[in-house]
Amino acid sequence: DSLSGEAKIRVINIEGTNDAPVVIFSGMRVVEYPCDASLDSFAESRHVPSLTEGRCGTLIEIPPLYADEDVLLHISAVSIEDVDADELTDDAYFNVKLSTLYGVLQVADAIPGVLILESTNTLLSLQGSLNSINQALETLTYLNREENWFGTDELTVYVNDNGFTGSDNIALNDTKSVLIHVRSVPDDPI
Repeated sequence: DSLSGEAKIRVINIEGTNDAPVVIFSGMRVVEYPCDASLDSFAESRHVPSLTEGRCGTLIEIPPLYADEDVLLHISAVSIEDVDADELTDDAYFNVKLSTLYGVLQVADAIPGVLILESTNTLLSLQGSLNSINQALETLTYLNREENWFGTDELTVYVNDNGFTGSDNIALNDTKSVLIHVRSVPDDPI
């Protein structure tokens, strides 16, 4: 039995002197979205915000992740980028929150420059430099928290640059989500 699906996010592009950080997933595809196109074709997506009439944007398609129930999934497919990063000072830090509905998220404890602000069953909150955060995200793991649980979960990643990038010191952020399909695995007979 095969699972399929894609998370689709519609983003409005606004250009300026302060660019927001961006959550990047491996395999993410950005498609130009025509101004006169209808949202009807995206009715199944939960990630399509409303747009002001006449505004154009892009459609972001993120391929889902797959895991087997009760097996640790290594998620090295997420990172953070910020085109203003060359303007960062040594004291600049980013905040990143990762959340799921049914899974436990963890990163390695010993990443220099990363503080784990919160770690609960469904939330992981990190703070650190852009490079340190990306090093931590390379060690990200997911495990369904209830034994024998299978189904579809969603990993949401939120990043805030705390106003350390760009010329106007305004904090900007980005949020993206990816589906995680957790497959059922037969249990060993007793």
